[in-house]
Amino acid sequence: MTIKFLCDKHRAMLNDHPVQAINVWQDSFDQGSALYDQREWQQAIAFLGSAYETACIIMTSEVLDRSSACELVSTSAVLLANTCVMLGHEADSRKIYSLAIDQLEQQTAHSMQERISINQYIAHLYRNIRRLECSTEKTGITTGNTLQLISATMH
Repeated sequence: MTIKFLCDKHRAMLNDHPVQAINVWQDSFDQGSALYDQREWQQAIAFLGSAYETACIIMTSEVLDRSSACELVSTSAVLLANTCVMLGHEADSRKIYSLAIDQLEQQTAHSMQERISINQYIAHLYRNIRRLECSTEKTGITTGNTLQLISATMH
């Protein structure tokens, strides 16, 4: 599965102006989160996919510190993957988690603390993949729950 929610023109613009990508991520994530919480899965997926791709651009551009970039990628991936589940596309959900894990595993840590932080985000994504295997009932997942789970498992 190739993740492609951004058109080539917008992807190039974000790659050329990574500082602007932070605002684009926030807008896309906020809109996608609101639609997700309203159970408007089909509309949410476009915004959350854009947020995920933008987070990956932010990470590779190193415009944010490594931990913050990992958080953007992880949070975006979780909500995008959960949206796929709500639409009945569990295989796509697993692929999104795998792509996010690959993205995080490719990051070079500049300190032991950075490596620990990256590994914690990777572990969180693996736990979410395993959660897909545990239950078909996933309708209780909200944006707030996702952010709380990430925060709780990271600290």
